[in-house]
Amino acid sequence: MAEWQTEGAVVCVSGPSPLDELCAGLLAQTLTHEGFRPQLLTAAELASAQFQGKEFTGVKLVCLVMLDVGRRGPYLKLIA
Repeated sequence: MAEWQTEGAVVCVSGPSPLDELCAGLLAQTLTHEGFRPQLLTAAELASAQFQGKEFTGVKLVCLVMLDVGRRGPYLKLIA
């Protein structure tokens, strides 16, 4: 279980809406309380990092938090 608890092993990515960001933050806070050290990113931050060629090493799990289903399609295509 220790490798899952390393910095950045779990990444929480929020969708474009403020509600998505709030819920991703709550998920990251809950994971932190359980002993994980998640990285929290917005969809825009992930897209920017992807555009700049940043590599995410050591990632074991990516949690996509998207509750605003009206905007879901384009962001899933960008992230995938």
